[in-house]
Amino acid sequence: MSFTNQFLPKAFSSLFGYKGVIDTQISVYNRLKRHMPEMPENELLNKLIASRIRAWPRVRSKEQEQEYYAQLLEDSNKSLEDVIWAIIEYEFIQSREKEAMIEGQQLGLTMDEIARVYQRAKHDFEVWMRGEIREALEQKLGKEA
Repeated sequence: MSFTNQFLPKAFSSLFGYKGVIDTQISVYNRLKRHMPEMPENELLNKLIASRIRAWPRVRSKEQEQEYYAQLLEDSNKSLEDVIWAIIEYEFIQSREKEAMIEGQQLGLTMDEIARVYQRAKHDFEVWMRGEIREALEQKLGKEA
């Protein structure tokens, strides 16, 4: 992996953080909706996902991102909240899973302990983040997610 591919995701994550991801995805969604008002919601959400796959910086290869988002693209009952959460989960959690495992091992934790802590932290983060996403959607779109 090149220096650019390693550095940019970390730099952008720290510069824009979760709020930046949420705001950016809502902005892209609004732009898509404005340019294609007749398009069904599921197709708009699929275009939003496709735009994220094409966008830089990438946290992994395009193929890995396509693989991750494939199931979401097939889900016809997804919401904008689901799409934004999937992006955050991938870019801030799953792409850093290996680093978290290594850090846990360096702290002397067993793999079972690491897995338990990781799953609990991931769950708590998802609950909190989905609340943040809903709040942003209400503020920016004037409706509940």
